[in-house]
Amino acid sequence: MTSPRRPTAFRLPETAEIEIEPDLPEPELVPATAQPLGLRRSFRWGSVLVSAASSLAVLWAGFAVTQFIEALFQRSAELSSYWEEGVHSLKGLPNVTDIRNLGLACGIDLAPEGAVGTRGYKAFVKAFDLGLMVRQSGDALAMSPPLIIEKKQIDEIIEITGQAIKAVA
Repeated sequence: MTSPRRPTAFRLPETAEIEIEPDLPEPELVPATAQPLGLRRSFRWGSVLVSAASSLAVLWAGFAVTQFIEALFQRSAELSSYWEEGVHSLKGLPNVTDIRNLGLACGIDLAPEGAVGTRGYKAFVKAFDLGLMVRQSGDALAMSPPLIIEKKQIDEIIEITGQAIKAVA
């Protein structure tokens, strides 16, 4: 089979390895007889099967992630009362003026000392030195632990926060 040279960037090889079929009706989805795997079969169905398999994998992964996130939110709701009790146990410490929380987030207001934010910054630095990262906004400490936290870790956070607050009293 020969063909005149065309002025294109690419040319099909002139061998019998690649045969271009005329428009034929689509075969059955599951053929009645076994079909050898070849260029025609894989060219016709390969991308469809890969697309279907990858779509199912993506759907399954999305479902698994959704289930995981829902479990985290459920866990957060279960731990929020324990977190609230721990955070509000700091109420009697020196210079603590207010404590508020919602779920696994809380804010602890400290009495101002000199310029606004001085005591809050000192408490932030002390907590960091003790191994706890808190956020400081003015004279308030803000905390929101990860949703995968355990009760033992909540106890440790409350203990370190108490030590930091006492150190800057």
